[in-house]
Amino acid sequence: MTELRQGAFWLQNSRTRMMVPTQKEPQQFVPHDEGLLRSAASQIEEYLEQVDWENDPTSWQRPSEVPSLLGTLPMDEEYDQLFQVIPEGHPPALTPEQDQIYTIIDWTQALLTARGTPMSPAFIRYSKARWITFLNLVYPERDGQELEFRWFQGKDRATQERHLAEQFTMLREVFDWMIQQGMAPLEKTEDQVLPDLLELTIEQQMNEYRKAGRIPETSQTQEPAPQS
Repeated sequence: MTELRQGAFWLQNSRTRMMVPTQKEPQQFVPHDEGLLRSAASQIEEYLEQVDWENDPTSWQRPSEVPSLLGTLPMDEEYDQLFQVIPEGHPPALTPEQDQIYTIIDWTQALLTARGTPMSPAFIRYSKARWITFLNLVYPERDGQELEFRWFQGKDRATQERHLAEQFTMLREVFDWMIQQGMAPLEKTEDQVLPDLLELTIEQQMNEYRKAGRIPETSQTQEPAPQS
């Protein structure tokens, strides 16, 4: 990850905007009028609403219900901003630093499309929202570069599988919830069954090894994750 990419995942979470009061000289007490007090109370209520939303692990199920203090972007569009997703019909990025950041959602879509059962637009949208909830809960004060697919490609096999398993679990959560709501997460199929994504990833990797004429001799061989 280049220096220009550092901080790309920094969310405007309320916990990153906590202001530390500075010590001031004591001032003469001046009572506020009722209008100012009502305005302050309203701001506090909005702030508490935001904190509740950020700490709600099910907020991704309502991707358009974003508190006013966070802006007006739905959660999937917030994801697109964070990961620099280039909208369809727009020209490609001019430099690698401006290019879209490849995530497990992109990888999963590629896996499922290769099987003839791509993710539905709703599955993609809820998955993106699930990532925003994850970031709000886990990475409010950190650079979440671990969510970039290429970040763990060069890691050891155990690290790769741990990150893949964690993120595939979130996708499974979204898939199962959509099925419970009567939605179809996959396109072009009546059989709405999500395959084992980690198994598909390993299978894809082995196919790439075979095409390249090299097969890992043992399970202890540390190979990079499949290239996107």
